[in-house]
Formats: sequence, structure tokens, C-alpha cells
Amino acid sequence: MNALDLDWKPYAGRFAASLAEGGELSSAGLREAFAAVARHVFVPRAYRQDADGGWTPFDTVDDLRSVYSPEGLVTELSRADGSPIVSDPGPRLLAWALEMLELSDGHRVLEIGTGTGYTAAVLAHRLGGGQVFSTELSADVVKVILKRLALAEAIPTVVAAALEHGLAEHGPYDRLLVSRPVSAVPWAWASQLAPGGAMLVPLDVGGASGRVRLTLDGDSLQGRFLSEPGAAALEDGEEPAIVKFLALLQLPRGTGMVQRAGSRWRTIGSPGWERFGLTVLPDGFHRVWLDDPDGDFRWTLPPN
Repeated sequence: MNALDLDWKPYAGRFAASLAEGGELSSAGLREAFAAVARHVFVPRAYRQDADGGWTPFDTVDDLRSVYSPEGLVTELSRADGSPIVSDPGPRLLAWALEMLELSDGHRVLEIGTGTGYTAAVLAHRLGGGQVFSTELSADVVKVILKRLALAEAIPTVVAAALEHGLAEHGPYDRLLVSRPVSAVPWAWASQLAPGGAMLVPLDVGGASGRVRLTLDGDSLQGRFLSEPGAAALEDGEEPAIVKFLALLQLPRGTGMVQRAGSRWRTIGSPGWERFGLTVLPDGFHRVWLDDPDGDFRWTLPPN
């Protein structure tokens, strides 16, 4: 039986409505896209945890309620110990990220890291298949994704390519979405943006990451970090993720760096992510700043 022969549309409709009710979706175009794309086609298999802590695989066609849920799914286990190592990021976070891109009709979008292909399918439904491009490192993965996309109403262009190179031949792009954490923003991505174009990037510094929205402004990329929805609750005595991020910006690094960063963070008023910004220059230097790019609190990351 074809996966689209299932009665999945009522699940997808309720799923899109729940994202809207939760505040992650506000635009009608994106809500329609989430309701129209068959998510189970792109996430055909997942794992659920048993009462004894183990993980059991299931086909999502047999449990549409799970796949059309705002929460993420565990999609791969470690061969070493059977622990979950790849989790679908979840529609809740995806919907929020797409809203942060501020998409408009006619926008041309490049996705860096196709993953399951689901995001590309949602974007293609929202903007039209001819407006959406996506790159994935593995040619074998791209073949699988293209088979899934063949069942979609709008089909984007998916290409196997080194992710740091972008996809210059189809640019310039109005928006660029990076799906996985990166330690630096390659200037090649900036060079493929149209004037005034924007990108959403999860910037990882030594294992601590923050998501930043950058706009091309002349000869630099600049923007602010964003407070992601559904951040995990802190354990007693645990420092916020932003403190760990700031600690890893300090060079040289050493013991006690998180404690020192936490102390300094509290001294400057315990600012949230939204008060921090990032400037990326063509020479590869990244500058993290508080409140103002030319203010008193700045951290510089040299080129990789």
C-alpha cells in the first residue's frame, strides 16, 4: 500500500492546528504547509522507549498519532550501546525556526543539511518547488530523500554537496536555513545571499550552541541570537546554556571557566540570548557582543 493511501490528512490538520495553538506557527501559509505535507513519508521509522529503558523500533505508518505530534522522534540508535544518537528535532522547533526566517511569497531559500527531507518539503509547499534548494553531504542519502520527495505535491531541488560550500549555481537566495550546528559561518553562505537576505544558524562553540539570525549588511553578516522555545529546565546548581556558551568563548580555556563565566554573566545583569549578537566578517572572524556591536562586552573568535 502506498504511504499516501492512509487517512493521514486529519492527523496532519490537527497537528498544524496544535502548532498554531502553541504559538509556534502564526502565518497562514506555513500552517497550510504543515497540514499538507505527509510527515510519515519523511520519517518512516522511529524508536520508542520501553518501560525497562530500552528502545523498540516502529513504523510510523502504524502510529500516525506519534509522527503527527509536535514533539521530536528518536530516529537512530548508537551501534555501540543502543542509546539514541539521532533525534528528529521536532516540528515545534522547526515551525518556530521557519517563522523566524520571515518567509514571503517569491522568496528563494537554500537549506544547508536536508536531513529527512521533511523541512524541504514544507518549504516547497509554502514557496513552490522551484524556489527551494537543499544540500546534503551524502549522495546515497540524497537518493533516499528524492524518492520520498517524489510523493510530495511540490518538489524542491536537492543536491549532494559539501555543506560549507552552499549552492552558488542556484543563488542568490533571500533566506538560508542551516539545519545542524556549525562551529563557524562560512563566508560562502553570505556571498550567496541576495542584498538584505537573512540566514538562521545554530552556532556551536565547543559543544555549547545558540541559534542566531544573521542579515547581510554590506560587507558583513550581523544579527542577534534567539531564545528557542521549549528550553530544558535547569537542574539545581546548573548554569544556563548561555553561560556555557560564554565560557567557551574565553581564551585561553581552563578549569573553572564555567564558574568564572557565570559570575561575570550575573555581574552584567544575567542577560538572555536575545541581548547577544554576532558579527561575521569576510576574513572569517566572528565577534559575539552584548547589546551593541561596538559596546564594552565583545568576544572574538578567530577563523577556523
